Amino acid sequence: GLIRKTPEKFCKQASLFKIDDPIFVWFFIDAFRDVYKRGVTFDWNPILDLCGWAVKQNSQTESYEQGESDQVFSWRSTHQSIAWLLGDALHNGKAPIPFELREQVWEILYLLTRNSSPTEEEEERFGDSRKRAYDFALNCVRGSAMIAAVKYIEWVRASFKLDNEELLKSGFDAIPEVKDVLEERLDLLVEPSRAVHSVYGLYFPWLVAWDRQWTIDHIDKIFPKETKYFEIRQAAWNTYLKWCFPYDEPLEILYDEYLMSVRNIENDLTKSEEYDSPIVKIGEHLTTYYARGLLTLSPDSLLTIFLEKASDEIRAMTMEYIARQLENSPPGISSKETIDRLKEYWEIRLKSAKKSQKQDNFSKEIAAYGYWATCKQFDNKWVLNNLCEALRFSKRIDNTEKVQPYLAEISNDFPEEAITCLELIFEGCWNDWEISWLASQENFNRKIIESATKSGNISHEKAQKLIQTLGGMGFYYYRDLLDS
Repeated sequence: GLIRKTPEKFCKQASLFKIDDPIFVWFFIDAFRDVYKRGVTFDWNPILDLCGWAVKQNSQTESYEQGESDQVFSWRSTHQSIAWLLGDALHNGKAPIPFELREQVWEILYLLTRNSSPTEEEEERFGDSRKRAYDFALNCVRGSAMIAAVKYIEWVRASFKLDNEELLKSGFDAIPEVKDVLEERLDLLVEPSRAVHSVYGLYFPWLVAWDRQWTIDHIDKIFPKETKYFEIRQAAWNTYLKWCFPYDEPLEILYDEYLMSVRNIENDLTKSEEYDSPIVKIGEHLTTYYARGLLTLSPDSLLTIFLEKASDEIRAMTMEYIARQLENSPPGISSKETIDRLKEYWEIRLKSAKKSQKQDNFSKEIAAYGYWATCKQFDNKWVLNNLCEALRFSKRIDNTEKVQPYLAEISNDFPEEAITCLELIFEGCWNDWEISWLASQENFNRKIIESATKSGNISHEKAQKLIQTLGGMGFYYYRDLLDS
């Protein structure tokens, strides 16, 4: 619209939008948010003046379905847009709000953190906010305001780095206005919103980095352990698990939180075998810490307890996650110590599976080794020996679409191991369709069979036997490789 085309003109006229109809205020603020996101600079003074006036207007948030007026609904939307605008601007290192406007910015944010949205009814309508609390935080006023308040910390600290780096050592004491709000919103009697509490989970690593002692002192409020606050804890904890990378520094502080979750896996009402579920994320975090040498596989270790309590499906996802992390790392980037630790991880898991009296409870986890086989971080001899072991145990392997080409690639150097693995893959097929698909990968299979045929002895015999087996099933692609 016109505002987006001539923002300088409308910026000077911002005060004219201090009118009773919030729809026009809403559109004006939203237009300037779009202008800012496009990299256009403007004078923030009149915009903040309008925002400061707008946040003091009607913020009542009754249910829209229960007859909420358009005017009330629009004021809430206006406040939401203001929170988004400030969040965007405070986080942008290239064109932030000028620091001399700090007092004005905080006055607006402070009022937004006390907005009546979200109500309990709004959170219930949103769905399962233990799993999706942060999604809702992005779309309610207090949640968005708390996110902007965290970005305000970054903004202030960036100024300290330029003008007074000593203040960085003072943590939140150097930013008392934010400290007060952080503590106020942690009061479970003051702030009942799961969405708002999820913000503490999302930014937990940054809270540790900015003020470690403050975070330690408030850990039981960020992740409360009392049964009556279970949903608050889950909202913050699940958000942390889903969205935060497992940085080293928080581990010591969060050890008991991980332990509590691991010990209660069976009772976790949010447990799921989806890739982004909290339990799957715990496995990802703990194995990452193990790979770095911060956790061990001793009998009483956090990771061992997790592996004992997690289902076969969850452990399989954890196994796959490790491989995908390795696959996304350039060859040689992982240290020898890391690779040796991960080899040990696999070997201990395979040994546990073989020793178990309920080996069916390990079949999916061991089959997930197929992802390890193709991540190109381990030596081929070790990969092939363990691929054979995994196939013999689980009778099948995951990731065959990549394992087959891998076997073809190394078949000249390891003909016996390659043909043995291919033979075991075919033996483990569950149905005719799977056999047909594997057999149709003629280029890869032919390379493996040819290498085995040329090598003589056991490899040659296995190759001939596999050709005859496939021919008996009606797959004649390789009969030209039979002995005359």
